Amino acid sequence: MGLSAPVERSKDFRGTLGKLLSRLRSERPVLAVAVVFGSLGVVFSVIGPKITGNAMNIIFDGVLGRTLPAGVPKEQVIESLRARGQGQLADMLAATNAVPGVGVDFAALA
Repeated sequence: MGLSAPVERSKDFRGTLGKLLSRLRSERPVLAVAVVFGSLGVVFSVIGPKITGNAMNIIFDGVLGRTLPAGVPKEQVIESLRARGQGQLADMLAATNAVPGVGVDFAALA
């Protein structure tokens, strides 16, 4: 059971490839569509996470900005956090584009 002859390699690879392509000549449009969709799939799998990451940054900045007091400059909020010993939170806030008192910018998400 499972015993079979070893696989033999083609002695004339170019000739074999030519025969295969000539047999698939009638399927050329279908193959072209498959190659195009495969390429689009690769492009979208690269672009998709970048778009999602940017959207998450906009949402995070909005949620964070809404929790901060309106009318107070961001730098003042950061200084206040550092004075209270919350340096990690201050560093995180400094690295964002959050605007105190302003929520999620849905126009930027569109």
